[in-house]
Amino acid sequence: MNQTERLIFLAHIRDHPRDFSSRKIFADWLDEHDEPEEADKQRGWNDEKQDAWEWLEKCALGCSRYTPFHQEDGESHSTGDEVSIEELITAALRYLDTGEPCPLPMNSDSIGADGAMFWKNIELVTGRKYTLPPPPDEDIYYGQGDGMFRCAC
Repeated sequence: MNQTERLIFLAHIRDHPRDFSSRKIFADWLDEHDEPEEADKQRGWNDEKQDAWEWLEKCALGCSRYTPFHQEDGESHSTGDEVSIEELITAALRYLDTGEPCPLPMNSDSIGADGAMFWKNIELVTGRKYTLPPPPDEDIYYGQGDGMFRCAC
């Protein structure tokens, strides 16, 4: 497989996310390179999915990394580092696969503010539907959200 061609397609899609014709051409290329699942994903990408992706990107920007619990002062502190959308989606899929909250050291208040919209957009982007009940309140990170994230201290 020619990785250079793949990178060119991906760069174009990143720079022009609503160019659905290019996504269809990339899908054909993926089929030719024995990646039918990714090809189907690219063919199915539309405005609604792009809107969901952009919402999740903003959500990820609202999350920041936290240092582990400090014995000195008894608190965690923001590192100021942002969480990527890929990390956020990976954490969501892990939660869907295991039912266990994801122990990411991050502030997830932006998710807790609108959990229903978060899961709707995860489903649009990944095709995976949220069907798990939230874990008990003691596992909910910051006491908000639907319990997907909890402190990794």
